[in-house]
Amino acid sequence: MNLKERLSSTENLLRAIRGGANEKPSDTGTSPDAESLLPGLGETPTAPIAPANPATRAGGLKNILRTPVSELFKLNLGKPLQFSAGGKSKVCGISLSARHLTVSLLRRSDASVQASGRYNFGPDQRPGEAGSAAFLSDCLERVVGPSNGAEYWAVLRSSDVDLNVLSVPKLSGDKLDAAVFWSLQKDKKFTESEYVLDYLVMGPTNDAPEPRLDVLTCLARKADVDALAELFRAAGTVLTGITVVPAALLNLYRRPNLPGSFHLAANVHVETDYSAIGLYTAGRLVFSRFIRSGAGGMTDDLVEHFRLLSRPTITDIHDIDLELPLPGTEPLPEGLAGLLGEGQGDALPDAPAPAQPITPVAAVAVLQHALLGGPEPQGLAEEHHLSSSQVMQIIAPAIERMGRQVERTLEYFASTTQMRCDGLHFSGEIFGSPEVVQALGGQLGYPAAAFDATAILGTPEGKVPATRRMSLAPSIAAALCQPDRGINLLSNYKRRTAQEMKQRVNRFILLGVAAVMLVIAAIGLWFELDARAKRTELAQANTELLALGPTIEDEQLASALQSFKTRKGALTRASSRMAGPAMLAELARRTPPQVKIMTLSVDTQAKPAASAPGPGAPAPAPTPAPAPAAGAPASGAANALVVLEGIVTGEQNSFESLLSRYMLDLQSSPLCVSLTVNHSSVRELPGEGQVLFFVLHLGVR
Repeated sequence: MNLKERLSSTENLLRAIRGGANEKPSDTGTSPDAESLLPGLGETPTAPIAPANPATRAGGLKNILRTPVSELFKLNLGKPLQFSAGGKSKVCGISLSARHLTVSLLRRSDASVQASGRYNFGPDQRPGEAGSAAFLSDCLERVVGPSNGAEYWAVLRSSDVDLNVLSVPKLSGDKLDAAVFWSLQKDKKFTESEYVLDYLVMGPTNDAPEPRLDVLTCLARKADVDALAELFRAAGTVLTGITVVPAALLNLYRRPNLPGSFHLAANVHVETDYSAIGLYTAGRLVFSRFIRSGAGGMTDDLVEHFRLLSRPTITDIHDIDLELPLPGTEPLPEGLAGLLGEGQGDALPDAPAPAQPITPVAAVAVLQHALLGGPEPQGLAEEHHLSSSQVMQIIAPAIERMGRQVERTLEYFASTTQMRCDGLHFSGEIFGSPEVVQALGGQLGYPAAAFDATAILGTPEGKVPATRRMSLAPSIAAALCQPDRGINLLSNYKRRTAQEMKQRVNRFILLGVAAVMLVIAAIGLWFELDARAKRTELAQANTELLALGPTIEDEQLASALQSFKTRKGALTRASSRMAGPAMLAELARRTPPQVKIMTLSVDTQAKPAASAPGPGAPAPAPTPAPAPAAGAPASGAANALVVLEGIVTGEQNSFESLLSRYMLDLQSSPLCVSLTVNHSSVRELPGEGQVLFFVLHLGVR
């Protein structure tokens, strides 16, 4: 309830007589410089930078309420969102609100905050004014430094930006571009010469009867995009991309460390004259709405409060044209009786002086001090220094209006999609006050939390001042953008498709050149290896020739041959003697428990020579040698024959597999030349039951 509604009936009558109810407060003149009201509000970056000329910095505090931006989840892709390997090592995000400029510098490899800055616009320094380019250049140099070692992303704020989520057939390349364009053209009827369109594929459509994709589209006026790009070009900076707040916040919602647990979260991003509501789930933005009002309503309520308190008061009883009863006839009204002195009715006692009105800049300073822990404003009267509870009581109508707008948006989404959010995230500098978060969250009836982008990235407490943390969300979210992924109004899908086509052609050309080079290298290597082998053979032949020495006599050659035959015969006899023990040892090592050897016979005698056929008798046909089993060593002449009789115990259905495994194991032995199964049958054996009886013939080297 404002002051007018709290007036008593007597006071209303007095004010009506004097005409005060229709009077309006006069203009208080130009507002004092913000630095005199709130020293140190124009903050410097966290990282050490070269000193800058104070004259080029923002001279006045225009507003304390600013916008952090945000919302995300863990990247479904199974891992958190990461920067691409290419590009520069640092990324700079810039957010220009109505009264402030925020800059965040992030390292590409781990997305950590390296430096940040927040600056107030001074005279002629807002976008579109004469000093805007110089002011922007100075602020970027303070944060990034003189070297151009960063990519730059800017946030576009425009009332004509339109975000939509469409479901299109699952296509790729030019076909997907055309499907998105004509689907949006059917609903919005826009012209390409006046609007810029870009889209982001968020994933497959859930519960679709046919394969479809959910895409986030962004439509913005080309004039707004060109004006923002031109501002940075005038400041000597080339932008990598331009995005919008809800789409940029999607980068934060695809990271871990989000506040609270939720399935569908509503992010309420509030700035001075601009607000955005986005609903995020599973790393997707499913709904967005822009509101052309913001936290400036709280400042207006505070200014209106002191304007009402500054209304003139009655100081002289003679100014009241009111017929009063004669003395002694009727008692005076209780309210007037206390104002008259004893036996006197000439004048009222001195009334308290009315409160002085307050300027919007001073109101921002009061809000900053009372709610956000800012420095105490200077140059204000004592009645302007309010506690946090007093300020919350004054701005309660503005919070209620904001809550109604958010509630209508959430109810509209719930009625159209049958989905309700289960969490609220508040983004913006004003939500650095827990009282504001609690008041707005309590009005909406959802679990609420402040959305601090620096906390999501794990920034240490001392890296960014506490008064600045909640204002960096838009610039941090913009710095997380990537040129080839996300909404980029400066280089939209058409340019990306053309670049991808060019890269694809270049890739094919490079692959062809690389393939030709590999073929040439392989041919050269083959010739080199062949020449090297020939040279090695020639060297070995020369060495052997030199080792032969002089010509050997026939007698020496015959003696050496006889010695060789004798030694070979001795080795053959020794091998025949050791064939049995060696084979026994090999069988003992390779026979499994389920296989039991019943009898073993080794024939080490040489096979008898076949008798020569008689005259006129036909020669016997040669008997082909059995082929060696797969995996067996190369066959050679067998020095002995082993006949092995045994049984396989266990389950009947595993007899064949056990015997096959046993035979494969024997075939891999270096002693075996050939292996054949002469006989196998299932028999009943006392004490063992059903067993598989087998006879194996084994050749031993």
